[in-house]
Amino acid sequence: MLRIGRARDGFVARIEGRGSVHESRTLREVVPKLLAQSPGARITVDLSTCKHLDSTFLGCLASLHRLLNAPGAARFYVVVPTRLATELFGSSGLERILPRSGFVEAVDWLAMPSATRLNSKELGYHLLECHRRLAEIGGPDAEAFTAVADQLERELAELHRSSGNGSIAPSDARSRPLPTPPAYQRRAHPRVLYPVSARPELVVGGAHFSVIDLSVGGARVTPREGGLPDVGEAIEGALRFLDGAIVEISGRVLRTDVERNELVVTFESGVPSTRMRDERG
Repeated sequence: MLRIGRARDGFVARIEGRGSVHESRTLREVVPKLLAQSPGARITVDLSTCKHLDSTFLGCLASLHRLLNAPGAARFYVVVPTRLATELFGSSGLERILPRSGFVEAVDWLAMPSATRLNSKELGYHLLECHRRLAEIGGPDAEAFTAVADQLERELAELHRSSGNGSIAPSDARSRPLPTPPAYQRRAHPRVLYPVSARPELVVGGAHFSVIDLSVGGARVTPREGGLPDVGEAIEGALRFLDGAIVEISGRVLRTDVERNELVVTFESGVPSTRMRDERG
C-alpha cells in the first residue's frame, strides 16, 4: 500500500507491505504534481515497512532518481535500513546509487486518488520506462531488464501497427514519450513460434495455458480453459516443455485479445537464453 504525506521539507511516500506496478504507477504520476505545487520540495520514499518490491517498482525508483537527482543536488531520497536494502534491491544496483535519508515524519497524510485502471498501452509505457531505467544502472541483472524492455517495445510497436499507427507514440497526455534507447539496448530476441502439437504449457496456479510463441522476455499464450486474466495482473508459474524441462517464470500480463482468446505475458524472471537457443534448434 502507498501512503503520501506532507513533511517539513517536502513530501514522504511510505510503502507498506508490497510495492508493485500499481503503487509504482501512482507514485510516478503523483510526484510531478506534488512538485508543481511545491517546486523546491524534497521527495522521500520510506521503505522501512516494505516487505517486497517488484522490478517495476525498482525501476520507478530509478526513474525518479534520474528525474530529480543531479550531482551535488539530490531531491529524491529513500529511507531503508541497510539489511533491508539488500533484500529489497537485490542485485539491481539501486543500493549504490540512491541517496538515503533518516526517518521522515509525515505532518499529515494526503487523501489518495482512486486507482486509475490503465489500458494496455499506458501500462506498457510505464513498464518499458521502468525496465529501461533499471537496465541503465548496469550490473548482473542488466541484460534481463533489457530483455524485458525490448519485449515490451516490440509489443507496443505491434500494438500501434495494428491500430494504424506507424510508430510508437503515447495514447494520451498521461503516457510520456520515451527517448530512443542506445543501439546496444535494442538487441533483438527472436521468438519461437510453435506448431499446435509442439506447444509448451504455462501453468499459473490452477490455470493452464498453451504457449503460441516464446522469447527470452515474454510469451503469447492461450488458455486451455477458462477466461483471460486482467491486464497488469502479476503471474508466477512454470513453463513445461515437451522434453520434460521446467522453467519457473514471473511477470505480468501486458495485454489481452478477447477475440483471439490470447494474452501477452512479459517476463520479469523468464527463460534463460541457453534454453531459448535449444528451442530455436
